[in-house]
Amino acid sequence: MTDGKRSHVRRPCSFSMRIYSSLKGGAYSVAVTDISEAGAFIKTSHLPQHGETISFELIDQGFKPVYMGSAVVRRLKNKVSRPEAGFGIQFDRKIDSGLLDNIAN
Repeated sequence: MTDGKRSHVRRPCSFSMRIYSSLKGGAYSVAVTDISEAGAFIKTSHLPQHGETISFELIDQGFKPVYMGSAVVRRLKNKVSRPEAGFGIQFDRKIDSGLLDNIAN
């Protein structure tokens, strides 16, 4: 089931991601709230630029990277209250379905 705009189903998740962008000199960690094989939505008030390419690491509970890649910022959600702010990304390559099953709730 898609919402008409997406070609991949987003699945809820509660996973962490370390982001490297032009926003900060180093990496910062964020919460991933939903994910598909092609993209994800990240809740944070630290928003990169629309169209910016970011590097990221999906990290497990012990802060060990389980997947690394890059993505393009496709959507900003910034005209909302702080807890709801965030951005949507499109991965440069699809995530393997086995890994996705381990990440998604």
